[in-house]
Amino acid sequence: MLLRVFESMLGLPAGFLVPGERAANRSLTIAEAELVRLLNEEFSRRAWPHRNYARFMRYGAVEHMKNTRQPSPGEPRIETPGWALARAAEISAEMAKNIEALGVNIVGDIATLGESPEAWPDPGAEGRPGPPMVPVEVAALAAVGACLAGGASGQTAEEIVRELDARSLAKVLAGRCRQRVRRAFTPASPR
Repeated sequence: MLLRVFESMLGLPAGFLVPGERAANRSLTIAEAELVRLLNEEFSRRAWPHRNYARFMRYGAVEHMKNTRQPSPGEPRIETPGWALARAAEISAEMAKNIEALGVNIVGDIATLGESPEAWPDPGAEGRPGPPMVPVEVAALAAVGACLAGGASGQTAEEIVRELDARSLAKVLAGRCRQRVRRAFTPASPR
């Protein structure tokens, strides 16, 4: 709908804008979210560099799960509790009122921003016992995604050394030079 409205606003032909192929925009299931939470805890516990987080987690484990896996229809989804939906509706109604007061051109029905969720079911009413079990398939896909994003699929030398600081890189190069010099000046043993 967003693309069609934007096309009409710009006077573009319908269907001119198309979503990207890799645009997986589904929400994580409860089990997938629990896996990501556990991986986040482990990432922090091990004090891994924050610069690696996006590569391994966001663009690795999470993106790979979302792009390669289609959850079954009965798999539990993350549900927003009723109290949070009600608060969001209050904030949205206030924002809609402020936008209307600006006198700007509004496309669509702004009143829907403040709809009350009173008739909506309260997903948190039944409660859930303990953390969900993470399907092995989900864990495997996350691990594969992290490995691929981390370079297991083959990084160039430039990509690998980009992560190293100058001192570490110099230390590795000096060690390799010493090894080559030793080999070059060590007489070959008779056979």
